[in-house]
Amino acid sequence: MRYMILFAIIMLAVSEDIKCPAEMDTTVSCTKEYAPVCGYSSEDYQQGTFENSCFACRAKNVIYYKPEPCLVYSVPPPETSTSTNTNSNSSTSSSTSSIYKCDSPKVENAICPEYYKQTCGLFNSKIQCIKAPCGQEFSNECFACASANVDTYFFGNCNELPKEDTNQTSQTDYIKCSDPRPEMCDMLYTDTCAFTEFPCYSDSCMKLTGSGCQACSDKTVVGYMKQACSKYQQIFESSAADDQNSGTDDLTDQEVQYQCSLNRPTSCDDNVNEVCASQKCNDTVCKKEYSNECQACLDSATTSYSKGKCDVASSGTLLGVAFIIHLFI
Repeated sequence: MRYMILFAIIMLAVSEDIKCPAEMDTTVSCTKEYAPVCGYSSEDYQQGTFENSCFACRAKNVIYYKPEPCLVYSVPPPETSTSTNTNSNSSTSSSTSSIYKCDSPKVENAICPEYYKQTCGLFNSKIQCIKAPCGQEFSNECFACASANVDTYFFGNCNELPKEDTNQTSQTDYIKCSDPRPEMCDMLYTDTCAFTEFPCYSDSCMKLTGSGCQACSDKTVVGYMKQACSKYQQIFESSAADDQNSGTDDLTDQEVQYQCSLNRPTSCDDNVNEVCASQKCNDTVCKKEYSNECQACLDSATTSYSKGKCDVASSGTLLGVAFIIHLFI
């Protein structure tokens, strides 16, 4: 019992942050002992995985470390089921699959221990990966990180590459980025719309990225959605149209305003289905007729449009006001 308590105390101490010495004796070389630690800056940002605490504390910006490799991200494993000829049952594993970062910078001629723990080293940008899984299997994490083509790894077979659980959130759910930001991401691509502000109503505050990890690695990004930005624009425009149409059954087409798509057309046909475009001119709104909505939105000055020809009375009033303003300028 005493040994169990002692072991628990040791494990608790190991999990705590360990401060680096105020001064390091650089006249003595660090050993090649492989005891990976994760170095942290004073702002609590990961500085990378190091071969041991000596290398970590000699690195620039490292103030303290944790006695474990740096974690890139962790995701719940998929549900697994087991069955036999006599009965069947399903069980869900409680463990998590994690992707870890290798030493930064890499340690040259690292001496790796000869134990076996199946590890998949994920290729970095030096390797042009055509088809997943984009990695190579090694006998343990030390040998994986000794490869110049590997920057991250996970334990297991490369065919079991951990993926972000896309079933946890709807495609239309907004996911907020949090600190600390990821510094490395896998190369798997999934359409993801990143936002520099939210709500976002123009293409100037959104951009397409390959994953939530890639989105949040950019510190200007505040959040993302797991879908292409074009789909978000369609959803936003559809919602805006629904809001405009709700409770306005008695409105005429002239009174309902439609927003142009954020991806403007580059060419249009000559089909005639008149619309009245609203445009900014001299700090006021001007009206201009077009043959169809495509031609209206082709003009970058158009902010919105309504179906049908422009109301002559309202156009005359606006032109009159503009003329009077012009006389006094």
